[in-house]
Amino acid sequence: MKKLVNTKVKNAKTAEELEAQKAFDEKKAEVLKKHNVPDAFRIKVGELECWVKKPNRADISMSRSLGEGEEIKIKELLLDAVWLEGDEKIKTDDDYFFNVFAYLDNLIEAKAVELKKK
Repeated sequence: MKKLVNTKVKNAKTAEELEAQKAFDEKKAEVLKKHNVPDAFRIKVGELECWVKKPNRADISMSRSLGEGEEIKIKELLLDAVWLEGDEKIKTDDDYFFNVFAYLDNLIEAKAVELKKK
């Protein structure tokens, strides 16, 4: 009997996870279509969420040049540049912004690089 109960709980959780994934996929498709971008990422901080695009060279260059070496200003400008939609409180409330701050660099995917001499 115990095994049967555990299986039902596991299957229920899987169904819940599948439903959450389906909702995420539908929202992502909506955001991609609405903003005409090739990819989008959801950032969730507590109960709030926003959608951002992958930064390009212009976004990064602009944020670094206008931020003039101030890390917080650079991240604020970068978040503004990649922002698609979501709860504005993420940008304006320090408690939310500083949680996002640490993850903005993760939007830039690093690829393996090989440097060979000779």
